[in-house]
Amino acid sequence: MTLERARRLAACAAITLAAVFATGCNERTAASLGGAAKQENAAPQGGATLQQTLSSSPVTLTGTKVLEDGASPTLSVRITATGPFGSNVVEKSDPQRIMVIMHNATIGEAPGSIEVNDGTVGKVEIAQLDTGKNPAVRITIGLLGKVPFKVVPGESALQLEIGKLKGSK
Repeated sequence: MTLERARRLAACAAITLAAVFATGCNERTAASLGGAAKQENAAPQGGATLQQTLSSSPVTLTGTKVLEDGASPTLSVRITATGPFGSNVVEKSDPQRIMVIMHNATIGEAPGSIEVNDGTVGKVEIAQLDTGKNPAVRITIGLLGKVPFKVVPGESALQLEIGKLKGSK
């Protein structure tokens, strides 16, 4: 591993650890930012490499939408930004939630929270993180129980396909 690559990975780890361990222990992390070590069941996120993410101007969160189709066994949370972004997706428990960390990103005009209350997702909360270096945004999807989910990265977007709990809308 080159020294430059090690420094980039260390910067990514510092940002992620600050967000992940501030509220509890990591249970499953989907590694991201081009080339970071991937854990089992992990998927790369976002369309930007770590170098692109940390060396470019911050992107701005432009949308966080919960998309539901009553007939579908899943619901979607779609996150969009002004450009490609790197991210990490972390599943946590007590309380059960999925956290998305957008690296080198600002919150823009996004609301602080979105009430969903559909029987699977209670609330989606959005917060700006102070990492000491590059800005980051944390999007927390509050779940009402443990459910499977899949991360679908896009060029300037990230979509989470979340399985619905039995009996949810």
